[in-house]
Amino acid sequence: MGLRRWRKKQRREEVLSVAAPLLQDEHLRNCQVVADRISMLELLPKQGVVAEVGVAYGDFSQEILARTQPTELHLIDLEQRWADRFADRSDQVQIHLGDSSETLATFPDGYFDWIYIDADHSYEMVKRDTEVAKRKIKSGGLLVFNDYTVYDAFLAMPYGVPKTVHELCREEN
Repeated sequence: MGLRRWRKKQRREEVLSVAAPLLQDEHLRNCQVVADRISMLELLPKQGVVAEVGVAYGDFSQEILARTQPTELHLIDLEQRWADRFADRSDQVQIHLGDSSETLATFPDGYFDWIYIDADHSYEMVKRDTEVAKRKIKSGGLLVFNDYTVYDAFLAMPYGVPKTVHELCREEN
C-alpha cells in the first residue's frame, strides 16, 4: 500500500473512531440553529455565573463579558497568555490556570448557570470535561460546546465534540 493510500486510510479510521451515535427526534425538539457563536451568546442567560473552559487568546471571553454581562466569569486554561486583558475586571473575571476538568472539579456542584467548553477537542478530553461540567451546572443550566465537527482539516485531526454531545443527549436526555 502506498503512503498516500495509507494516510487516507489512517484519517478515515481516526474520523470513524469519533463517529457520533444517532440522535432521536426528542433530542432535537428544542434545538435552535444560529449563524455563529456570537449570535448564540444573545440567546444565553444574562448576568449569570459562567465558566469558559479553554480561553485561547481571550477574544471570545470578551464577547461573553460584553453580550451576557455575567456576575462572575471564570476563565480556565493551561496558559496565561491572555490574562492581562482582564486585569481591570478582577471583580467580575477570575482566572484559573490548570487542567480544565481538574479545575472545574474544584467548584461546588450546581455552581454555574452555563459552561462553555472549548478546551482540548479530542474525544477523551471533551468527555472528561463534560463529565465534570454536567455536575457543576445548576438545575436547568446549560453546557455549551464549541467546534461541533468531527474533523479539523486545518489541523488534520479528529474532534470528539459531536460524539460527546450525542452521548450526553442519549444518556442524559
